[in-house]
Amino acid sequence: MSKKLFGDLTFGTRFTFYGKTYVKIALNMAEDEKRHGHIFMTEMEVEPIESDAPKAKTCSDLTASQPDVN
Repeated sequence: MSKKLFGDLTFGTRFTFYGKTYVKIALNMAEDEKRHGHIFMTEMEVEPIESDAPKAKTCSDLTASQPDVN
């Protein structure tokens, strides 16, 4: 797969950066395999890992399915 900007990845996307594998967990943050957090600038080029696994849900996906309590 071709390189993408870190800022263009969705949460839960696995990617490699300088030979290490990470998972995007927040706007500018990713975890490595040891679950250590790392800060990434949105302009950093990373290489997403293709996966057959379903994508992680985003916050807006979760709140859209909530019943209206008003």
